[in-house]
Amino acid sequence: MRKNLTTLGHIGLALLLFAASVACADSVQEALQLGKNAMQTADYEEAVKHFTRGMKIDAQNAELHFLRATAYDRLGHNDKAMEDYNTAIKLDPKYTVALNNRGRLHYKLRQYDAAIQDHTRVLELNPANALALYNRGNAHIRKGEFEHAIADFTKAIEINPNDADAYNNRGSALLQQKQVDKAIEDFDKAIELNPKQALAHYNRGDARQRKGDFDRAIEDFTHAIELKPQYARAYHKRGNAHFQKGELDAAIQDYDRAIRIDPDFADPYNNRGWTNFQLGRRDKALGDISKAVSLNPHLATAYSNRGWILKEQGDCKAAVADFDKALELNKDQPGVNAARGACLVELGQFDRAAQDLRRALHAEESDAGMLSVLGLLEERQGKYQAAVDLFTRLAKQRPDDPSVQYDLGVALGKTGDFPQAVMHLSEAIRLDPLHRQAYIKRGLAYEFLSQRTDAAEDFRKALEIPREQDKKVAPPRQVVTDDRVKQMLAHP
Repeated sequence: MRKNLTTLGHIGLALLLFAASVACADSVQEALQLGKNAMQTADYEEAVKHFTRGMKIDAQNAELHFLRATAYDRLGHNDKAMEDYNTAIKLDPKYTVALNNRGRLHYKLRQYDAAIQDHTRVLELNPANALALYNRGNAHIRKGEFEHAIADFTKAIEINPNDADAYNNRGSALLQQKQVDKAIEDFDKAIELNPKQALAHYNRGDARQRKGDFDRAIEDFTHAIELKPQYARAYHKRGNAHFQKGELDAAIQDYDRAIRIDPDFADPYNNRGWTNFQLGRRDKALGDISKAVSLNPHLATAYSNRGWILKEQGDCKAAVADFDKALELNKDQPGVNAARGACLVELGQFDRAAQDLRRALHAEESDAGMLSVLGLLEERQGKYQAAVDLFTRLAKQRPDDPSVQYDLGVALGKTGDFPQAVMHLSEAIRLDPLHRQAYIKRGLAYEFLSQRTDAAEDFRKALEIPREQDKKVAPPRQVVTDDRVKQMLAHP
């Protein structure tokens, strides 16, 4: 009898445990369902409560951790979201949705390598996962790996040909590679698939603007604004297109709107400032550009724009400080090198000026102004052959410019090549018969060649020409005075 009672006791306990496990399962499923319902109504705080309650019953449930991570993600609680995604994936290493979401969270946190690793793991588990390809493509764009991004978006499109976002983002990657026409084709397709996608209209406007098609760019930016009235960046870009068309007042109106929508957006302040400068409103220009610098201390164009204005105002010291910062942020700005070089000449810092102009000329090899100034600087530093090379390049561009022939002749004389010096100085005199200094410098070259009669004739001719003609010669240190010419005549 005792044995039977014991057996009955065991059966009763088993039934109780079974009932408890059923109740627990019911409670977990209830927590899941209630949490999912809260997620659907965007009540993420309530969803977190239900998923947390479920975890108290079953802490090893990967889905509960994943869903709570998603709720935390939507709430912006990134650390808690990451912790739950990690747990969900640890519990189920093949949980592709959790891997994808964790990858997107890494992307949001600018952890692009980690994002790529997560999406790559998804694709190892399921090579046809278009969402993972799309997300990995976005991470590649952020890393500047545009070819990889294009490859991922292309595969995503092959899997899902109706994905407007994939076309749009592939277009963005193509645009970064300066494949503008192909980018426009992708933006066209994105708009065809989703005509209400404001970003695709914006991107196509950007591409058209780069092609110089400003009217159609303005149409695209306008359409983007119609779809998204608070689109500050579209107003800013449309302002740029108006500026490039010479419609400066319309540009300022768009910059004003962009700033009203987003007062912390630095770019429209910078561009409104430059537009005001073009309109002669220098005080407003400096105020706007300084505001841009305060909002975004890493905006290189704001420093270069302010530097240009200060240079025009004659404040070369302050201008150089701004050009320094602009080039620190972005070294690839030959125009800024040229501008800083010009200021450094004014400040008497000739070595630095020459370095800047060399860098600028490396990008703009045919810039006549820089060739001329750098030639004079090289000559000043005793680098006569370098000066000859620069003036020779300039003479090929401007063979009928007497000042270029004169500078080349002077530099050749300083290398000791007096016959060539005479030839180019003679050409300067042919082009400008009143070029006093060309006569004097040719006379000196004749002296070195022991052609003293020719030298004396040139010196006498120079004394007959009004001294006002010397204003043609720059820098003034190259000008030989009348007294010096008389001395040379007196002491052949």
